[in-house]
Amino acid sequence: SGYLATTAALIQAKALRRPAGVASLAQEKALIASDSLKVYENFRLLSLFPIGVFTLVGGVAVLYAVSGWVCSFGLAIVLLVMCLSVYLSTVLKGLEHSALEAADERISITTQIVEAIKAIKYSAWEESLLKMVTTARVAEVAMLKRHRRV
Repeated sequence: SGYLATTAALIQAKALRRPAGVASLAQEKALIASDSLKVYENFRLLSLFPIGVFTLVGGVAVLYAVSGWVCSFGLAIVLLVMCLSVYLSTVLKGLEHSALEAADERISITTQIVEAIKAIKYSAWEESLLKMVTTARVAEVAMLKRHRRV
């Protein structure tokens, strides 16, 4: 399906941006886990685009038919709000990228711990690994809080 093909292409593009030799199995799983849900959400929102275009064109036509040239003031305000929206979405995109990197790091650490749980138990490394996961989670939550404030 189109969703699976797009998901695979985006994951491959993200994996190719990583430095050579860095990607482990845990990192590949983290890529798939965090990116597939994000791609699904973007496709869901993309389906609303045609409705938005028709609503905008129809609204402008009705507004012009009702009020004539005076509607240009309202359209100027709409354009101003749209420009502000584009600016804010650019800022949010950068914050979201940082939040996704923090989530990828936490998922990678957690996956590595799960895969090596026997060795961790035998070596009594629970406390040090708990600190690693907690540090990664704190960084992720800090990015999410920053993202939500904007």
